[in-house]
Amino acid sequence: MRRFALYLVRWLVRNRVILFIGTIAVAVFCALMIPNININTDMTRYLPESYSMKQGMTILDTELSGLKDQAQGFDTTFSSGLDTLPKGLGKTIIIGVAIVFAVLLAMCSSVLEVVVFLITIGVAVLINVGSNALLESVSLTTNTISPVLQMVLSMDYCIILMNRYRQERMTGKQPVSAMNLAVGGTASSILSSAFTTVVSLLMLCFIKLKIGADLGVVLAKGVAISLICTFTLLPALIIWCGKALEATRKKIPVLPAAALSRFEYRFRIPIAILFVITAVGFTLLQRRTPIFFAPPQWEDTDSTDTGQKVNPMLLIYSTAEEDAIPALLDTIATDPNVTTCISYPSLADLPRTAEEMEAMFALYAGDQAPAIPDGMLKLVYYAQAHPERTETFSLKTLQQSADELRQSGLIPEGKDIDIEKLIRKSFSSSSKKSSKDKTTTTPATTPVAAVADTVRAQGDSSAQADVIQTPETIQTTTQDDAPDYGGLTYEIITTPLTAGEMAAMMDSDPKQVGMLYRLAGKRGGKMTPVEFITYVKKNILGRKMYAAFLPKNAERDLNNTAAVYDAILAAGPTPKAEPATVEQPKENSDTSAVFTQASEIPANPSVNPPAEKSSSDIIKSVIKKPVEEPKYTAMDALLDMYLSGKKYSSSKIYKALANCRVPVTKDEIDLMFLYTAASQDEGPGQALSPVQLLDFLADTLLVSPVFSAFVDDSTLVQVTSAREQLLAGVGSLRGEKYSAAAVLSGYEVESDSSFAYVERVNTLANEALQKEHYWIGESEMYKELKDGFPQELLLLTLLTVLSIFFIVAINFRSVLTPIPLVMTVLAGVYANVWASGLGGRSMYYLSYLIVQGILMGATIDYSILFTNCYLFSRQRLGAQGALEAAFNGSSHSILTSGTILAFAPLVMSFTMPDLLVASILKSLSLGALAALLFILFLLPGVLACLDPLIKPRKKFRKRITSQQ
Repeated sequence: MRRFALYLVRWLVRNRVILFIGTIAVAVFCALMIPNININTDMTRYLPESYSMKQGMTILDTELSGLKDQAQGFDTTFSSGLDTLPKGLGKTIIIGVAIVFAVLLAMCSSVLEVVVFLITIGVAVLINVGSNALLESVSLTTNTISPVLQMVLSMDYCIILMNRYRQERMTGKQPVSAMNLAVGGTASSILSSAFTTVVSLLMLCFIKLKIGADLGVVLAKGVAISLICTFTLLPALIIWCGKALEATRKKIPVLPAAALSRFEYRFRIPIAILFVITAVGFTLLQRRTPIFFAPPQWEDTDSTDTGQKVNPMLLIYSTAEEDAIPALLDTIATDPNVTTCISYPSLADLPRTAEEMEAMFALYAGDQAPAIPDGMLKLVYYAQAHPERTETFSLKTLQQSADELRQSGLIPEGKDIDIEKLIRKSFSSSSKKSSKDKTTTTPATTPVAAVADTVRAQGDSSAQADVIQTPETIQTTTQDDAPDYGGLTYEIITTPLTAGEMAAMMDSDPKQVGMLYRLAGKRGGKMTPVEFITYVKKNILGRKMYAAFLPKNAERDLNNTAAVYDAILAAGPTPKAEPATVEQPKENSDTSAVFTQASEIPANPSVNPPAEKSSSDIIKSVIKKPVEEPKYTAMDALLDMYLSGKKYSSSKIYKALANCRVPVTKDEIDLMFLYTAASQDEGPGQALSPVQLLDFLADTLLVSPVFSAFVDDSTLVQVTSAREQLLAGVGSLRGEKYSAAAVLSGYEVESDSSFAYVERVNTLANEALQKEHYWIGESEMYKELKDGFPQELLLLTLLTVLSIFFIVAINFRSVLTPIPLVMTVLAGVYANVWASGLGGRSMYYLSYLIVQGILMGATIDYSILFTNCYLFSRQRLGAQGALEAAFNGSSHSILTSGTILAFAPLVMSFTMPDLLVASILKSLSLGALAALLFILFLLPGVLACLDPLIKPRKKFRKRITSQQ
């Protein structure tokens, strides 16, 4: 065996050129293969087969593939090449290489050594990454982190070989001979170190979560490739660069080996006790660090969504148990954080109110389809429930509905239905025409306004009264004392007049006066001026709906007229002793100003005009304008309908509008009636299933002329799109053997409350369903990971510890020696976990599992190297001398490799855009630093304390001597 090993070493050195060229050729080929790597970003692919969610995902893939294509967050994403890598990764790798370069530059004996090492490891990394194309797929995490970890894990192989080569050269040997001895002398140590690392990494394959196998295989492959490159590429580079290496030699920092060995030996017992306390302490303290399972998100995400997050879960159930699903979902929906429950029965058969249906459409369609127009569903529901409608509404209510319809988009632009505007415009034009026809002269007597001012100035109490005085209180005045009221007398203002006579006397628009007569219920009848003024004050000016149709200055003019009437009534009837001819009013009289607010003047029906004159005679004595009785037009009828506030049927309102030539169709009126009835309906909520609703829309409503003329193309597209998506969704939820139900909640994907929620829905489903059923969702996945994590961690720890223990025990031919070595690396792992939880922080579970496997495989190399040097030196030296020799022989390699492993990942973690990879790098850095401190400052004292039990026996001494 020894002869074969020597032959192999000489063959490697002798054929170094061929091996160098072959290695470079393989590296070039692998570099070309990198774009063909299948990078998987779906973590659900790595779930254990025993997990309920994994089984549900399998059914989703095979039975309900259509639903999987629509369900966001449940699909598997594969991408080729490096397109899926996070932004800024190249910068992070450059920083990592710069840190490695800086450490090597400080620790290596030659500047050129740094370049040689980086070329060797760089080629190994290139081969490993390119060879990933031969695998079915690699995870995004593995593809991102493996180059960095491979570099820091295998750099010590190059350092060990270079240090031994330099030692042989210092004895005067030629480069080739020195390389033969260096390769032969370090092969055992390098192989042992690489073997323990590879084995510990392969232990990740035994955990149930398959991401461990994905990363473990790639990293183990990378370490093995680095080992091969160390023996095929590095020897040739070192021999070729021999002179340049000597020319670029420099000083290197070294530990004070003598002082350290004295301290470690002198305080070996306290150090051993401290070692045990520290190891046990960190083992207990690491349990306090919370472990989380939801992966950190990308830092470079462009998402700007600030709305409430939705946490979806899918229930995969047997279609044979479909009848039990509505009751189950109803129970789950009682949770206040559950927003929506969707299943085939609920989408196809479950009746819903308009509000529930609108919420369902908005939720299911999401951003892919426009929302149903406001008010549409409620209108549709009412139309379906009332095929024969007998509603009656007032014109004013209908006007409000027209405005709302226009705003909701159910009536296209250009179809203006403004009833009030049309009526106002009609009467406004009538008023203007009347104003143009009025004369500009009034009777020659005192104007009414002047008379009113005179009456108020006299302070006559009768003129200030709020009511018209009764005949019993009227004081009769003589003709000589009677004031001039513009030709108006007691007999005139108490004479019943027709609407035309009243308009002629007051010089007003007969149409407007006729309107007021109709409102007072006197159409075709008569009213005295006193009654007319009283009615206008009490029933017109006090109501905004009516007052809006009166002239602008009506209030002022009516007050003036009322004041004059008060004074005339207070004066009483005209004395009969001396008949007098009533003076005609002057042309500029203001008696026509009637339509304003006045004091309340009650009618005095007990007062009768003189019998000797008719009303016509009295009117003729006041004004010479011919009397024109107002005609009752279609616009008057429409105005009466509007102002009365009475309710009318759709046909009557359409007929009234059509008679007035209002540009409105019967379908428009019917649509307004339907909308108004639906908006005012406060009865029990009508419930329809989605299928019933869609059938009614497609087969009845959208083909009705009421809708077809006014539902524009965009609305039709909206309804059609909603129908198509709903039907597609219904079909995708139901399979021949299995179906799916979706439950959306506002829970965080990972929290104590969300895990309790997952536990509840699982319990409810287990109680309601007898056949196989599975929940799918992030919270379900993290709950299963959380429940299985303790067993996963225990399994990984036992496998790694036992494998390392077995390898070390065989290497040292001792069962006791591996114990402190394994405890040292475990203490470093647990120190990292404890430090990760300081300040209330938590640790990602994948970081825990991966870092433990990597650290135990990487840092055990340092323990083996130091212990090997100690036991070799212990053959000829005492314990303290052996410690000093071990520091001199191994500390430089340990410091160089350990510093790279401790600081390069730490610096890279701050710039790594992928937070998951950053957390793994940071944890690896902290653990490596802790292990490095334990190995350099605690392990030597422990070895010295255990020296009587572990010092080499005779046979082992010979074996070590032969290897060196």
